[in-house]
Amino acid sequence: MKLEYRNGLLFASIDIVFRGRQITVHDVIIDMGAAQTILSADAVDAVSNGANPETIGGIGDAGPSDTKGVDDARIS
Repeated sequence: MKLEYRNGLLFASIDIVFRGRQITVHDVIIDMGAAQTILSADAVDAVSNGANPETIGGIGDAGPSDTKGVDDARIS
């Protein structure tokens, strides 16, 4: 596992497996206090199909999002 400290934040690459297909997403910010992991649709487009609409909220704002569970995810 390789973590990189930049600009006061921890970054890593993560491997995601969804329905048997695997991708690596680079430059993911590690937020130890987050209730959910949020990735851009562009980053995971290669393994995702369909959508499950849900509202995701943060500090001071909320907005629509597509949600999916993954088969496996780990810091690479």
